[in-house]
Amino acid sequence: MSLSKELRAVVVGELSLDEGSVAAQGAQRLLEACLPDLQRATEATGVKVDAEAQTKSHRLWRACFLFIAKRIKLGEASNADAPAKEDSCISQQPADVERTFTITQLLRACDVSFVEFARELRHILARVKPKILAFAEGSAEGSALSLDAALEMSELSMDFCHVSALFSKYKDKFQHLFTSESEAQGAIPPSLSPKSPKAGNVAGLGVSEGSSEWDSDPWFKLGWLAFVTCKAKLLPKFPDLVSCASLLVCVLNFLLAHVPPSRLRNPLNDAVAYPVRTATGATYTLGCVAFLMHAHLQDAQKLMPRVDDLLNSLLSKDPVIERYELVVDAVIMTGCGNYKGLLAIGAAERQLEIMDKAYDQAYRLGGELDARHFALAAKNKAGVLGNSAKMTPRLNKSAPLNSAMGGAGGARQVTGSPMAAAKENRNWAYPSPFRRNGAAGQQR
Repeated sequence: MSLSKELRAVVVGELSLDEGSVAAQGAQRLLEACLPDLQRATEATGVKVDAEAQTKSHRLWRACFLFIAKRIKLGEASNADAPAKEDSCISQQPADVERTFTITQLLRACDVSFVEFARELRHILARVKPKILAFAEGSAEGSALSLDAALEMSELSMDFCHVSALFSKYKDKFQHLFTSESEAQGAIPPSLSPKSPKAGNVAGLGVSEGSSEWDSDPWFKLGWLAFVTCKAKLLPKFPDLVSCASLLVCVLNFLLAHVPPSRLRNPLNDAVAYPVRTATGATYTLGCVAFLMHAHLQDAQKLMPRVDDLLNSLLSKDPVIERYELVVDAVIMTGCGNYKGLLAIGAAERQLEIMDKAYDQAYRLGGELDARHFALAAKNKAGVLGNSAKMTPRLNKSAPLNSAMGGAGGARQVTGSPMAAAKENRNWAYPSPFRRNGAAGQQR
């Protein structure tokens, strides 16, 4: 089956897949069968839709059907005339098909955000689910799944919201514990000072326009890379928020043990800023971070050795890094491994690349959303992720299949607005937000 011109541009031109690939052929069959119903549902609102909105709708539908086709086995078009199957006997695609592309790659290829994609997929399933089930191939008893379970969109959406909230918490606590490089050198930009009013939000994401210095801070990058790498390798595929918060405590503790003293907002012996002490009176940094995060210290204590082992295995790949143990009667007790040469001059880029490649490997093996994008500047992050606050149906006023589309809810963006500016400045060119510029030409 030949692909439509638009779908071929996405599959071949953007995703670099063969036109005859399983996912491409399956998506084409679903589009041919479901597109008329989707268009009728859009037209039924009685609101005239402009050309730009129609183009956006079709991009979303192509993304949704490509995702469905890479997740579940689909039969030939003749199967569409057969009786609808039960929604509990869906067969998943094998790993070699399921891993042909990730959601992040799909979002880039179709030029839509995850929030838009997730909302639209819910509307598609609500309207054409029977037709999708008619194409779906059955599975042997014991290995069959429902369509929702096979797609895992509820889990992916929840994980997206968790990581979005965790990144906001990480950034807030990082700025609470550490100064920026400018502050450490005596120059304090107003937008970076924790006591100054928050700068204007970019694209409604709650990220200040003046936050670019934090985004480029190597310690900030190292911490977020350490968190997402440990999350991918140590926690379940869809971990609960409590486990992720405990992991964030461990990562912030690791940073607290290694960031230069000149970057600390308060010295580690400050009893007010770091109130948790060991039995010998030493500052217990892990306990202090848990106290700051309102997290359970026992959970962080159980997880810290595993985080320490993983980070040691990764950091030991760099020859300038040397691990050492603190003396027993030290006045500072970190509860984690300590390293010399971490982010040293001339080695920082190399060490960040080691962490980046470790996460990239885990992401390519089993991930869907590239968590590194949460640490991008707001104007770039808005394109591939979107605003997690708009995941709920109550705020869904711009989805193509929503009856309120085009109304007073503001589906149409105003030219020159922060959101429009963010959209115009999307940059899909590089494979990783943390990879050196020399790798900018690589495609993910």
